[in-house]
Amino acid sequence: MTFRDKAARLLQLTEINEAEHGTIKSDGALNHHLWSDGEYLHRDLVNRFRAEVKDHYFWHQGSRCCYCSMELQYHGRVFDAEHILDKYGFPEFMFFPDNIAVACVICNTHKSTKSVLTGNDVRPVTIPTQSEDYKILHPHFDEWNHHLRFDDIGRILPVEGSAKGTETISICAMDGINFLRLAQKFSPGSRKDAYELMCKVVGYRSPRKIEYALTLMQELAEQSPDAIAVVETLREKVTQMQAQRAAEAAAAIAG
Repeated sequence: MTFRDKAARLLQLTEINEAEHGTIKSDGALNHHLWSDGEYLHRDLVNRFRAEVKDHYFWHQGSRCCYCSMELQYHGRVFDAEHILDKYGFPEFMFFPDNIAVACVICNTHKSTKSVLTGNDVRPVTIPTQSEDYKILHPHFDEWNHHLRFDDIGRILPVEGSAKGTETISICAMDGINFLRLAQKFSPGSRKDAYELMCKVVGYRSPRKIEYALTLMQELAEQSPDAIAVVETLREKVTQMQAQRAAEAAAAIAG
């Protein structure tokens, strides 16, 4: 399957000049709401800046989400300008093109204001420019397929040994994307129920609730080999999650 390209950073704006760019950068550093404030005095500059950076990264990323590589359609309502260092926590970088990419609404919404820097103890004075500065894959510094991959049914999985891949899946909540694809293995009338049960299974901590949800999924699978395989795959994932939680709890007690 095709995946997103590592984007060349937008180094020179053409829709606003340097002085105009300086104005929105300095104003934005004091108020992160200016990204979408319709009453802002320089709203036209913001609109032109947003349009240019979104257009640049849409094409340079191969019209794919910078995180999940989902194909994007060329319409502003189906993808977002993604602030890699979030604009709420780092408003001083809000209008810097090298802190922006394009992402699907799902990844952008789940990532939100989550921390993505490896060194969170010191606030950066400038935008970090090395791949190792980030715990998720970076749209401008990292090749997608070095950290994430599609399996034979289109699920997004980490490349073996890639901590960045695992962290990106977690921060962007890509399990939901994977579950939608797995749900297609069920009969049309069962797909929605199967999807909702998958989401519940990974959220439950009670073994009884988990087993009950898996049993319901098994019934939905009927005699479909593909759907039955999905249930078994989910059982394996739950077992791994429970083992990880047990290990973390033991480490916390020992520490």
